Amino acid sequence: MAGDGCIAMVLAAGFGSRLEPFSSKYPKPLLPFFDVPLIDYTLFKLARSGIKTIVVNLHHRAEVLQPHLDAAAQRLNTEFGVTLHLSFEEEILGTGGGLARAKKFYDGSSLLVVNSDIFFDFHLPDLLSYHRQTGASATALLHDGSGLEHLRSTLTDDRGRIISIGKADPQNASKGVFAGVYLLEPEVYRLLPNRKCSVIDAGFRPAMRSGLPVQGCRRFFNWQDLGTWRGLSSAVFAVLNTGSLSALAEGPYREVLQLSPGRFIFESGEAGITPPAYIGPGVQIPEQSAAGPTVAVCSGSRVQPGATLSGSLLLPGSVAEGRIADSILWEGWSTLLT
Repeated sequence: MAGDGCIAMVLAAGFGSRLEPFSSKYPKPLLPFFDVPLIDYTLFKLARSGIKTIVVNLHHRAEVLQPHLDAAAQRLNTEFGVTLHLSFEEEILGTGGGLARAKKFYDGSSLLVVNSDIFFDFHLPDLLSYHRQTGASATALLHDGSGLEHLRSTLTDDRGRIISIGKADPQNASKGVFAGVYLLEPEVYRLLPNRKCSVIDAGFRPAMRSGLPVQGCRRFFNWQDLGTWRGLSSAVFAVLNTGSLSALAEGPYREVLQLSPGRFIFESGEAGITPPAYIGPGVQIPEQSAAGPTVAVCSGSRVQPGATLSGSLLLPGSVAEGRIADSILWEGWSTLLT
């Protein structure tokens, strides 16, 4: 993607209400996924794809997110030559209004937009290549819906043109899943008003009505919404169930292994730990305790003597006491996953 005039924007301004109570204290993009904030996976994926300019919008708990992004900007610039711009929203503007407000950073370029709360393994240069080959004014990455039938919402014709984007229709195999990754050309993003609005309602649909070519790149790939507790835990357990370090390194979650600072344990041998497990930096499993199988214990959490953990995720600030099973823990709060 480098040198082709494509700029990326990461949407990170939302309230994250599906992640209460975490999102009351922290912005959703800082939710840790194996000790790495969600937004870092997106930022480094873009950088490794050759993107040289990235814009991030902020609103909810911007004062907490900005220092992290300032530090990330230095690392991205040093390692990849990336320039990171921040677009602040005094009032939440939605996906469409947020893009419009930040237009000064990308106007005149192809714009690649990515949600900050998803994890996916699609090769982004392939999306841009498809977009350019079809001559589209807008291209949405669509998951083919396998395993995600409840999210099918976007209908395409036999040429890949998007016909409609509407409510989810699990029974309609002709519909794909709008993945929160899309490319826009100036003739589409200049339609967006500088007020609160949706990019679907104020960008995609008006472009389709006016006859502009709006494409859907429909493929099968690993895609997960990490913006809910169930989505986060499902992704954590999917990583742990890859089976081995080599499978993790070669599979759809290889970026987790590349970025995470802790230890992935897939073989027996460590006292008190039953694989599979993830143990974050600085975490100690007391001799009287047992962790596993299928547990992720993030840095900054504590396991008390005598605690037993299984099928659970411990986020920073957690204290595990007694028997913990099929649960997520965070700073005095917990929820069952059953």
